[in-house]
Amino acid sequence: MKIIHILLGKGNPERMNGVNKVAHSLASQQTLLGAKVELWGITPKPSTKSTARIYKTRFFKDRQIKWLLDDELLKALQEQEKNTVFHLHAGFIPQFYGLSTQLTSLGLKYVITPHGNYMNGAMKKNQTFKRLYFNFFEKKILQNALFIHCIGKGEIDDMARLGHFNKIKLIPNGQDLSDFNFDFHPIQSKETPIFGFCGRITKHQKGLDLLIEAFRIYKHELHGTGELWLVGEGEYKTELEDIIISFQLDKVVRLWGSKFGNEKLNIMANMDAFYHPSRNEGLPMAVLEAAVLKKPLVVSQYTNMAEYVNAHNAGICLINNTPVEIAESMQKIAEWNQNHKLIELGENAYQMFLNHFEWKHIAQKLIDAYAS
Repeated sequence: MKIIHILLGKGNPERMNGVNKVAHSLASQQTLLGAKVELWGITPKPSTKSTARIYKTRFFKDRQIKWLLDDELLKALQEQEKNTVFHLHAGFIPQFYGLSTQLTSLGLKYVITPHGNYMNGAMKKNQTFKRLYFNFFEKKILQNALFIHCIGKGEIDDMARLGHFNKIKLIPNGQDLSDFNFDFHPIQSKETPIFGFCGRITKHQKGLDLLIEAFRIYKHELHGTGELWLVGEGEYKTELEDIIISFQLDKVVRLWGSKFGNEKLNIMANMDAFYHPSRNEGLPMAVLEAAVLKKPLVVSQYTNMAEYVNAHNAGICLINNTPVEIAESMQKIAEWNQNHKLIELGENAYQMFLNHFEWKHIAQKLIDAYAS
């Protein structure tokens, strides 16, 4: 059996895009497990070099009419043996409609991981268009798939609202421990505790408007101590900078910008608690990174991590995900920082990771699922 992961772009693990990281990690781990793996990307610039990988990569031209496939891609599909399994990453990709139609006509099997794109929060953006598009195009992609790979129970629940899909497998995303060989060094801060976030700086999806309003309440109304660190870039950054100044938080909120590799991990390792108040997600990789770094987790229900965090007493699950609730969680984190309870919660987060989220085990589960 040959496995081909396919996505928009080049699956560059150094990008902030979580889909890239997941596809790269899966391809890497499945290769290490002995599988024959390739990663194909549909991109405007297929000739541009990308980072070196341990698996084979092929990049194809993205055509102006998105659902029409490049001739080179059509030829590559026709050359594949019948036991090849394609793994499509993401939803609402017009190119995947043409791709799935071609795969079906050639008798080739494919799996799709929506990466949270069909969750209720994601569907609310451009809702009317998405509903129509889903019914005319996405539903056919899902119905013809070998199975739909969901990464959280919330994703399955939300998909049930869109239709009856009985070929669903629940297997979470993972994290590779070998990525964490970095030298820790302390970063000076004015106040403790340090509340942290890492990811794309977006307003609605990541809930950063909720987080900054919560921090304002915590500092100015609850008179709490500490700093808020945000790592990443995104379209909300300029507006967020203005809000920080207007809230008089510019001395206690630090925007680090994009950071990668060991530098990013060291910043996260200096945080006292990791926050992810998302309104819609697949399963955020940064939360898993924070768990490996033994950071207590404060997450919304929409991260698909709440059940794991609750079961392992690894932090706080936000029930309503409101600024007041997030501010109150900051009070608890500050109290637990004083009595050293954060150490226990961080150890629990690490154990949660070991029990459920090592890439090696997840990659094997997917190989078994393809074969079945």
